[in-house]
Amino acid sequence: MGLVLEPLSDKDRPNYFLTSIERACRIIEELNDKRIGIMWDIYHMQRMQGNIIESIQTHAAAISHYQVADVPGRHEPGTGEISYQNVITSMVKSPLYL
Repeated sequence: MGLVLEPLSDKDRPNYFLTSIERACRIIEELNDKRIGIMWDIYHMQRMQGNIIESIQTHAAAISHYQVADVPGRHEPGTGEISYQNVITSMVKSPLYL
């Protein structure tokens, strides 16, 4: 992978230009370059829109890297509201790993 785009939560980074997974996917689609992917930060995805597993399944083809931290507080997995066992299972079933 050559380049990754990282959408961040506008709750944490109010002036950041890329605050939705949909916009990141549109950029990748418009550039039409297989060397560009998404750095999927699970903390930010949960803060932005929730429904992490559904979103991973919808956007799996564009994801090139997963970053983990729990919500709230951006602490270690298993210390907050995210069920990482379910999230990891969905990641392993995504096209990135198949």
